[in-house]
Amino acid sequence: MRLRDWFTIILVGALFGSSFSLIVVTLHELAPLTIAAGRAVVAAITCWAIFLATGHKLPDDPVLIGKLILLGLLTYALPFILMPITQSHLSSSMIAILNLLLPLLTVVVSHYWPSGERATPAKAIGVAVGLAGALLLSAPTLRAGVDGQIWAIGISIGSSVIWAIAFNITRDFRNIPPSAIATVALTGAALFCVPAALLVEGIPTVRYTQTWIAWIVLGVFPTALNFQIMYFMIPRIGTSVTYYGLAVLRQFEAMGVAALNSSNAVAAAGRHGGDLPGTAADRRAHSAPVGRNCTDRRIAAAAQADPSTWRDRQGRQTLRSRLT
Repeated sequence: MRLRDWFTIILVGALFGSSFSLIVVTLHELAPLTIAAGRAVVAAITCWAIFLATGHKLPDDPVLIGKLILLGLLTYALPFILMPITQSHLSSSMIAILNLLLPLLTVVVSHYWPSGERATPAKAIGVAVGLAGALLLSAPTLRAGVDGQIWAIGISIGSSVIWAIAFNITRDFRNIPPSAIATVALTGAALFCVPAALLVEGIPTVRYTQTWIAWIVLGVFPTALNFQIMYFMIPRIGTSVTYYGLAVLRQFEAMGVAALNSSNAVAAAGRHGGDLPGTAADRRAHSAPVGRNCTDRRIAAAAQADPSTWRDRQGRQTLRSRLT
């Protein structure tokens, strides 16, 4: 990954981390379901504003729309509700430690996910080191006792598992604009959370300005904008669009096998979130490069005139050295 990709990942983590402080502020006046409902509504409105401003269109397939709404129900509405519940019973330090498990669980879930990325030895070592670090940081809190809080810890870990599953599900929506994914999914979350909050907790009463500010900021930055960035990043950092994922195609290019699209073109398409172009190789002749990928048309013309020369590696090297 490039440096700006790492910066974007750090930004996503910082925005996500800010949600815990904002939830603490809202918990002084609001109940968990109400916090989740307001967060989802503000996030959905923000996403619709971004979606309309960018001029994107929703997918035409109603089944796909249904899947995105279901994504919002299962993987966003539930964590939105569970996060305030756990923060009502656990300290902020314990919540922070438990959320260190999110990237570790994502690696594990992705390894066993049907279309996920298999864990490499380096990733496995990273997971082990991260788990050891989380246990080390939580040791003082665990020694102080967590009687009656085990269920809250379990819910917090469950929320992280749900997020990890959501990240892997999102890979299946690679060809959909990130703003469309976030907009439809968060709309689905709002459609679930609002009726549930009104039914269980009733209409909220907010007296303090800081509660309103924290509630709105929670929906805009750690939620709406963060998911927009996250959905933009997931296709960029997937294995299928990295240098190593294109190793086979690069090997064909090194052998002189003609490809309909170069490895650089496929990688560029993946980085910009577009449909990955198809690739193919012509084994009948190690053909000369043609079209825009040809850096010297004289080489192409000479190779087409004598294909047998181009099939032989030594012949290709001789031809290039003679005409360049």
